[in-house]
Amino acid sequence: MDETARRVALAEEMTQNYRREFREHLAASACYGSVAHGLADAHSDLEMIILTDDAIDAVNVHMVYHGIPVECDIVPTARFFRAAQRVSVEWGIEADAYRHHLPIWDPGNQFEAIRAASLATPHEQFEEALKVSWWSAREWAAKIQAMAKVGNDPGCQFAAWQYLYLAALRIALAQQDPYRSLRSLWQEASTRGFGVEAMLEGLTRGDISRLPQLVEIVQQRTGSWGQPPDEEIPFICPK
Repeated sequence: MDETARRVALAEEMTQNYRREFREHLAASACYGSVAHGLADAHSDLEMIILTDDAIDAVNVHMVYHGIPVECDIVPTARFFRAAQRVSVEWGIEADAYRHHLPIWDPGNQFEAIRAASLATPHEQFEEALKVSWWSAREWAAKIQAMAKVGNDPGCQFAAWQYLYLAALRIALAQQDPYRSLRSLWQEASTRGFGVEAMLEGLTRGDISRLPQLVEIVQQRTGSWGQPPDEEIPFICPK
C-alpha cells in the first residue's frame, strides 16, 4: 500500500468513528493537502475536514493515529462555507483546503458546493488583501536595501526571505490562483515569473550582495498591486 492509500484508509476508519460519535450531526468528511493531491509520502501528515451541523462546536484536533500525524478540522458546514469565501493575505496557502478535496463521506455533495463557493469569491476581496499587504511588502523591500548598505548580511538575508514569502503570497492573490501547500510554495512560485526564481536562487546560494538588485526587480513587477493613491500615502517631514 502506498503512502497516499495508507492515509486514505485511515481517513475512512476515522470517518466511521466520527459517524458513530456525531450520528445525525455529521454532514461530510474529506481529506485535503498532500493526500487529496495524491502526493503523500512517508513524512506527510493526514489532513481532514469533518463537516457538522451547528450542534457541534468547531475544534481543531491533533493526534497520532496508527503512527500517522493527523490534523482534523471539525467545523460546522455553514461556517466552513463562509470561510471559503474569505481572502486574507495568506490566501495563497489557505485556499487549497477549500478548493481541492478527496471526499471520504459526502452524501450531500457538500465539498463540491464549497469549492464552487470558493471559486466565486468576489474580485474585490483579492484587491483588498493586496492593499493590506502592500505596506508590508514595501517595508521589507526598504529594510533589505537599508541593511545591505550597512553590511548587515544576516539581517539582509532574513528580510529578503520575509519579503520573498510575502511576494509569493501577493502573486497568488493577483492571479487568484493558490498554491497546493506551503511545502510546494517555492517550487510553484518560481514558475510564475515576476523575478521570484532569480531571487530565490540568490537566497539559496547565499548571494547576499545581489539581493538589493533582485528585490528591486520583484518590487518593480509586483509593487503596484494594491498601492494606495498618492494622497493616502503619508509623508513625514524630516526634522
